[in-house]
Amino acid sequence: MKVAVGVIIVVGLLAAGMAGAQDKYPSKPVRIIVPYAAGGSPDAFTRIVIKDLAPRLGQPVIVENKPGAQSLLGLAYLAKQAPDGYTIGYGGVSGLSGGRALFKSLPYDPSNDFSGIVMVQDAYFALVVRNEEKGTTFRQFLDKMRKSPEKYSIGGNSVVPEIISKMIETAAKTTHNYIRYTGPAQQVADMLGGRTGGIIHTMNPTLVMHRSGQAHVMAVSSPERLPTLPDVPTMSEVLPGVTLATWTGYWAPAKTPRPIIEHLYKQFVEALKQPAALQYSENVGKALAMPPAEVDAFVRKEEARWLSLTKAAGIEPE
Repeated sequence: MKVAVGVIIVVGLLAAGMAGAQDKYPSKPVRIIVPYAAGGSPDAFTRIVIKDLAPRLGQPVIVENKPGAQSLLGLAYLAKQAPDGYTIGYGGVSGLSGGRALFKSLPYDPSNDFSGIVMVQDAYFALVVRNEEKGTTFRQFLDKMRKSPEKYSIGGNSVVPEIISKMIETAAKTTHNYIRYTGPAQQVADMLGGRTGGIIHTMNPTLVMHRSGQAHVMAVSSPERLPTLPDVPTMSEVLPGVTLATWTGYWAPAKTPRPIIEHLYKQFVEALKQPAALQYSENVGKALAMPPAEVDAFVRKEEARWLSLTKAAGIEPE
């Protein structure tokens, strides 16, 4: 009995010590790995968020950009860090649920090497056309595409626009050429110059073009009309089922203690409520605050979906 009591006391002290150590988290600066170049959307959004996150954590929060291989390099680095909450990272579809669909090999296991902290955004896409098409409805645009597919090619500069283009083609029972661009500048120039019928583009730059009168948004890939573009129809209003979003969030290395994950989640949620963060999320699509347990389950479920989407679009892993 005495031995048992002694063991209980020792175990109790150890547990109390571990709890005390976690209660003090964080006791030093926290790093956020952004697997994209400085100045891009993931970097800009993260820097907005940390302005409120750092005071809530009571420690500096430092952004480290580790771009390369469409986010794979930065995520591989994150996966190898100590699971202590002091190195976390930004990630999205391409490097996580879509990883096995897009790449022949990955330097990490997207389902098991990370623990979700919070999902922060759904990002949508828009079919953008020249202002000459402003009076044309999406349904009429599809009719023009059926009659003159050679004049209504669609461009995009990532895998997601290519998937959406194929979804439109299948649902509308039409054909058109898809032009894969390596960057946004040339696709916008070709659309404005009439060399393509339109482009499927991310929302943030699309809003700038639409509001400035440079180009016109024909339809969006969201399931419902967006507050930022209430008069623009969704693609699914004409083509049921044609809706697609990419998502982004923040992750920690696997095996990071749950109390730390939960603490980070609570502080992120409050930081994401700030006006600048909300406005940024609404400009790209929809603000989210998905909790950790749901994030992990969602990422695993999405893997099969993205394998199916890329296969249907004829996209082979690189």
